[in-house]
Amino acid sequence: MYTRRSARDEMFEAIAFHLANAGLLAPARDFVDQVRATAGIRISPREVLTAVTQMASTNRSISVESVAALVSDTRGDRSRRQHRYADEWRALGALLTLRGDDGSPEAQRAFIGEARHAAGKRPSDLMLLRVAIAAAELGIALDTTVIGKVARRLPISAAQIGRDELRDAVQHETRMLRRESTRGTGRVRGARPATTSSAGIVTRRWRPGGRRNRSMNRGRRRSANDRER
Repeated sequence: MYTRRSARDEMFEAIAFHLANAGLLAPARDFVDQVRATAGIRISPREVLTAVTQMASTNRSISVESVAALVSDTRGDRSRRQHRYADEWRALGALLTLRGDDGSPEAQRAFIGEARHAAGKRPSDLMLLRVAIAAAELGIALDTTVIGKVARRLPISAAQIGRDELRDAVQHETRMLRRESTRGTGRVRGARPATTSSAGIVTRRWRPGGRRNRSMNRGRRRSANDRER
């Protein structure tokens, strides 16, 4: 007879999957208990799942001690705003901590606040959080300006699409931003670099077929017409 799995069972299965990939054979429930004992605080399986998921996505070593330290560092007083998308806020805190920054709830809010400054009012908290998580999983630096600009370029509905689809969209928009930035700072297409003559006068070499050649050819045609007359 088929027995429907609870959300808690699914969380433990996901934890077990990451533990197995890390070479840890301890049962997921025992691992959670060991993390709680090491941290000395009450830690939910959801917090452990968030920690091991982000550690796996950034190729960090997973152990009881490292997970306990990561969860402890991201703990703190959460605002009402952070209870709505708790999993995403926790994931952001874990990613900030893994890169050596403050991952506390206060630091999480500050990060999203800076990203919103670049994004404007249209993208939601969920959009900014998911873009930041996707960027980190892609190996893109967690830069608040980049996160905000990418979120601004995406449609509002992107906050609800699948994880893989969002990652593809974030990767594409990040590349487009880099190209536009490079194009904006590059020299004008077709221009030749300036050179300095022996007299110290700065001159510019004309490209083939440029305005100078057209002027010279025009002068030659006029001279030929005068001779014919």
